[in-house]
Parts: sequence; C-alpha cells; structure tokens
Amino acid sequence: MTTAHTTDEHGAIRALLHQKATNHGWANAAEHAMTYLTNLGRPFSADDLRDLMGDNQPETPNAIGGLFLSYRQQGLIRRAGIVASKNTRSNGSVVFQWVGNQAS
Repeated sequence: MTTAHTTDEHGAIRALLHQKATNHGWANAAEHAMTYLTNLGRPFSADDLRDLMGDNQPETPNAIGGLFLSYRQQGLIRRAGIVASKNTRSNGSVVFQWVGNQAS
C-alpha cells in the first residue's frame, strides 16, 4: 500500500466518521472507528482513534477508555505493547497498543 493511498483512505475514513458523529453522535462514530482499527491487522492506540475522530471528541475523555475496555472485554482486541503517546497534551505519557483479534 502506498503512502498516497493510505493518506487518501485515512482522509475518507475521517470524513465518514465526521458525518456519522454529526448525524448519530460520537459513540456511533467511535464504534465505526474501532471496527476499522481492529481490522487493520496492525497495532493501534487511543491516539489513533482520536486522530481518526478529528474534531469529534467525546464530552469526557473517559469515554475513550471505556470504549477500549468494552472491546477488550468482548474479546475483540488484545494488548500488543506500550508506546509513548503522540498526543501533545499527554506530555509523553505511555499508552497501550492494541491489535484486533479478528485481523488476518
């Protein structure tokens, strides 16, 4: 997959998620974002979810942790490591990386 294709796909996913968040709320859009991330077949973190969601963030940041907890409890994702957060507001704190259990 080329970088241009990845950038185009990322932009298209963000646009779709923005539309879903506008029409159906953050939780609905976040569910779609998590489905996309779990099926990529590579590690991802809450930073990746925030990035995909763009300006559409939950009213409380705890909603993101709750979403990841729900996916883990359902057996849809598993921990894949720990990395430094890309979020500038987190001052380099660590975040878990996850990988989807159904990813091929």
